Amino acid sequence: MQYQGWNFEKTLLVRNDGPARANELVDVRIPLDARDAGNLERDVRVVLKSDWNRIVREIPSQVYAVERHGDIATCRVAFVMDAPANDVQRVGIYYGNPDASTPDYQSPLWMEGGALGGKVRTPYVLAAFHETSGQIKDLTFQYPVPRRDPRKVPLSGRVQEEAAVLFAVRDGGGAVRAEYASPAQWVEPDVVENIQGQVFVKLVRRGKLAWPGCPTPERCPDLEVTYRFFADQPFFLVNTRLTFVEDTPVFDVRVGGMAVEPGTFTHYTFRPVTPPGLPDTDIEEMGHILIDPEHTSDLPAGPAFAGLIPCDIAWHGFIRVRKALDRGMALIQLRHATSPDFPLYRAATYMVREADGFSCARVPIHVKTHLPETAVTVPAGAFVENLDAVTFDAFDAEWGQRTDRLGKRLNNPLQVDVHPRFMLGDVPPETWEPLPRGERADAYRRFGVR
Repeated sequence: MQYQGWNFEKTLLVRNDGPARANELVDVRIPLDARDAGNLERDVRVVLKSDWNRIVREIPSQVYAVERHGDIATCRVAFVMDAPANDVQRVGIYYGNPDASTPDYQSPLWMEGGALGGKVRTPYVLAAFHETSGQIKDLTFQYPVPRRDPRKVPLSGRVQEEAAVLFAVRDGGGAVRAEYASPAQWVEPDVVENIQGQVFVKLVRRGKLAWPGCPTPERCPDLEVTYRFFADQPFFLVNTRLTFVEDTPVFDVRVGGMAVEPGTFTHYTFRPVTPPGLPDTDIEEMGHILIDPEHTSDLPAGPAFAGLIPCDIAWHGFIRVRKALDRGMALIQLRHATSPDFPLYRAATYMVREADGFSCARVPIHVKTHLPETAVTVPAGAFVENLDAVTFDAFDAEWGQRTDRLGKRLNNPLQVDVHPRFMLGDVPPETWEPLPRGERADAYRRFGVR
């Protein structure tokens, strides 16, 4: 037998109730008897099976988040598989071999260095991280072009606006000024996770979101930023969680955004979601705002279409529409959550003209006039969280449909059942894990209006 020495098996039934999916990422949490889990970091093997006793092949996998809670152990197992349409696949997870060593799978995923100043490369993207903040500072996308070699497109500058806050700061005399803070200003934040494997890379930074020169940064919000890059997926994930530690007056809160330099793209684009109650005839698939410097060089700084684009759009991004240079970049929303006490004020999606380019973001709080009486106070303990999949592709007549299909796929995950059912006690809960497993399926049940 090929797997002699492996003493235990978990069975996964992976159900796909929709169209066929190729290279689908499966990431599942497994509860185990701790007595049989002494070598989980090295001995887990994932196999595709045609029946309970018939192995088709081994699937490269990655084990992480191994935790032991007394008599119970848990781990997460990630792997990639094809999921036929309207079918159920059987997957076996072997473990319990004390003599097994870590498998050596060939992977197109590569990383050099760490979260601060390192680089990560997949078949679709090369990302470089800032040396002191860890924010993505350079992206080079590679995407297929019919009948040509794959095209590489470098983007530099502030290509990722993970989160930002415009504080309403009062001085000793009672005057109020606006102070901007974003993770791009971080200096060596805490790197709380740096997982580098053959299926994915996960980097988690955490720090105080304080403006430069803030005298009391400990009173500022806590921000956690997670990047995940995958060996076989045409996107990467950005997750942010912003938590306010005390009552904080603000003029602006932004999440789920990006910034681009002038001339990189010609249009800002977005995929709206039809509000309830509108007839089916009132539909449009995408919206566009012209930002080409050739036509908008005199556009004043500030928001464009201020407050008219809803906060809950399915995705947004930028496209370039010029002969031989057409391309599109989108942030597909997978999750957005706020605490019940998080205030909303002029909540919308904004595209902003700035001195060094254009930016876009989902903005739950936006105050136009910065006066003491207009500031919105976010209460202590309130939070806002956002998860996006960032993707890049050639722009053509089908680009919007392809982006929609990817959004539908990511927001309608496969159903994965673990057998046999764990019967040895209550499995300890885990912190929510930012996975490509979205909660915005509602956004794709109808086309949008604008």
